[in-house]
Amino acid sequence: MSMLKYILPALAVAGQAAAQSSCSAATTTIQNAGDASALAACQTFTGTIAIATGTTDNIALDGIRKIQGSLIADNVTQLTQMSGSSLETITDTFDLNGLTILSTLNFPRLTNVKTIRWEALPALQGLSFTTGVQTASSVSIQNTQLNSLTGINLQVVDTFFIANNPYLNQMALQLGNISTSLTLEANGRNLSAVFPNLQWAFNMTFRNCSTISIPSLASVN
Repeated sequence: MSMLKYILPALAVAGQAAAQSSCSAATTTIQNAGDASALAACQTFTGTIAIATGTTDNIALDGIRKIQGSLIADNVTQLTQMSGSSLETITDTFDLNGLTILSTLNFPRLTNVKTIRWEALPALQGLSFTTGVQTASSVSIQNTQLNSLTGINLQVVDTFFIANNPYLNQMALQLGNISTSLTLEANGRNLSAVFPNLQWAFNMTFRNCSTISIPSLASVN
């Protein structure tokens, strides 16, 4: 009995160590839904989570609240749905590229991302970001079928680049300050861009916009 008394705490410590090690890696590659579920015990994951190019499962990163690193899916051509019910923060890059049939992007609690870089998402028409991304340094969204940017609600940004999204015909953002550049080009033919709170911008470029409203603008460098 006394030996068992010592063994049980030792097993508990070993289990905690194993859980901690699985929540930290330079890069963890997700091959399928099971790999994603295995990270559910990690409230914080330290490192990069990358979705493997051959993945065909829907990927749900449930349980993780913070990725201390990047979330990357590059050329995962059979991925249709990607979600994270608890994810609030990505400290580096949310990078999606060449996801040709991705139609659902569901991150209801995501509010903080350093960099959003989405390109070549021809099946993505909308975002399920209930709370909305409120903090980001750089946003680049190109070649999607998004019809609005509902779910991205920034007040301050360094670089904001939105291009070649042919179904994007309305955009209303609460931006107040653009410290580097804003570029809108080759989106929907009837794009209406409304920035009711924008007061200061370093540089702004508008191409192929039907309506632009910036009623509070006071200064452009």
